[in-house]
Formats: sequence, C-alpha cells, structure tokens
Amino acid sequence: MLNMFWVLFLVVQPVSAAPLNFFNSLILKTTKLADSVPISRTDELVGALNKSGIVRKKLDQELALSGKFTPQLSNLVKQGVRQQEVKRLLQTLIHNPDPQLLAKLDGLDDAARETALVLAKGGQSLTTVLPDITKRGQFLSKGGSELVATVGLYGDDAAKQALRLNAALEAGKVFVPAGHQIVSLADFGKVMTRFGDSSWSFWQKYVQPHWKIWLTSGALTVYLTNPEFFQDVAGNLTEAGFHQLTALAGAVAAGAVRGISTGTGEAVKQVSEAVQESFFSSGYNAIGLSLLGISLLLLFARIRYYVFLPLRWLMGSPQKKD
Repeated sequence: MLNMFWVLFLVVQPVSAAPLNFFNSLILKTTKLADSVPISRTDELVGALNKSGIVRKKLDQELALSGKFTPQLSNLVKQGVRQQEVKRLLQTLIHNPDPQLLAKLDGLDDAARETALVLAKGGQSLTTVLPDITKRGQFLSKGGSELVATVGLYGDDAAKQALRLNAALEAGKVFVPAGHQIVSLADFGKVMTRFGDSSWSFWQKYVQPHWKIWLTSGALTVYLTNPEFFQDVAGNLTEAGFHQLTALAGAVAAGAVRGISTGTGEAVKQVSEAVQESFFSSGYNAIGLSLLGISLLLLFARIRYYVFLPLRWLMGSPQKKD
C-alpha cells in the first residue's frame, strides 16, 4: 500500500517539482561543460514547455515518422511507447552515464523526463556544432537553457542559426530602430520555445533566406521583440508584419521577402494558369496571341532573313547555263 502511494505521488508531481539544479546539471553533462558555467532562465523554460505542450507534440511527430506510432495504437499504448523511447534516448545521450543522474531521471514524471530529453538532445547537438569548449561555454551562458531547448527541438540547423545571430550581435551588426531595446541570443531561444513550429517555420521561410534585409533594417530586432505581430499560427507573414517590414526595409525588400518566400514554383504555376485562362479559353484569343508572337519575332533581321529565304528562291529566275 505504501509503495502504491509513492507511485501515485511521483505521477502527480508537476515539472516544477523537479529541482532546477537537476536540469542545469543535465545540460552541463550533455554539453561537456564544467559545473561553474552559469545557465539562466531554467525556471521559466521548464514551466513554459510544460504549459505549451511543444515537447510532447514534437516527440509524437518524431515517433510517428519513425513508425513507432501508428493510427491503430490507442492513447494508452502510445503513452507506453513514448515512455520507453524517452528513457532509451536519455540513456544514450548522457555521456559516461552517472548512476545518480539516471536515478533522478527515473524519479521524474513523464513531462519532466520529456523536457530533460529535449535539453539532452540540445546539449549533444551543441557539442557537435560548436566543438571549442570555451566558445561553447560562452555561447551557453548567453543563450541560456531556452537556447539549448531550441536546439533540442530543431536540431543542428537551429544551432547554426543561433551561431549566425550570435556572430552578428558580437559584431554590432544587428540594427536597433529608435524606441526598441537591444535583443540578445536568449531572445532567439525564447521565441522558438514559446511559439514552437510557428516561429521555426517563419524563420526558415522568411528570415533565413533574406538575412541581410532583416539584419540591417532593424526588422530582426522588432521580430524577436514581438514575433506575434509578424507571424500567424501557421508561421506565415501577417499583413501587419508585411507593412511593418515595408516601413523598415522598403517596399522592394519587403516584397522580395514575401514574394520569394511563397515559392518561385508556386508563383510560376499561378502565372501559367492565369495565361491559360485568359488567352487560351477562346480560340480567337489563341490565334491572336500566336500572331502577336510571330510579329514580334519578325522584328529581328536575322529571323526575317531565314523566314523569307524560300520565298527569295521561288521568286528568282533560274540561271541560264552557257
């Protein structure tokens, strides 16, 4: 009976019940950094991830892609599969497994353990992308636990984007418009962990391909301060965000961001469909378009020469033989 009480006690514990120094220790363990490296914002991160459900959603997507989740499985079976996979991954991610650390992981509830997995994945990715241990420590101190979680959710690409932002910040290349505060590397992680797929999709679709526009216009500062103004829940650029981008970067640059990001292939498809609908829906329109094309071609002398070459042969007189 007493054992059952403790099982129920562990199950109902919220994520915040896990000591924050445990999550910090886990991050430092997976990033191979000393215990003296400071990590900020852990308390905010753990609570936010638990509330948003981003971690569970991302984990379920990965399990579905790997084939471990199928539509036929019940929620109860999925829960068991998820628990086993989280434990397995945590054991493989922690370098030189510490029995005490693993024992603490076993004592966490599902939500806390899943958060720990994201942090462990982020820590391992950072060791790969940033092998210099001194720079990695500095990078982690600036970005905090939210940056680690962002990398854990979105992989090496997120780490590389964070490094790109960090380099721009250190070089003083992130323009700050009047009336706005200076942003930091931690703001990148905060946006990504708060809005999840929406912000990461927006970043890949609009910011990453047009980095210089966002950087030099001040739009990047405004976005990291107020991402909801720029993006909708699907990660698309809002109309209000487009007008703000236009005011900061100019109409041409804003148009390039929105136009190219929608996909060149889709734009070509829309133009093609419009031409077909307007010109080829009627036989007369098709004939008129053809004649127009021929007329334009005949403007070129070389084309006229070869087009009328047979006519010159027919109209000429045969040469008499001596």
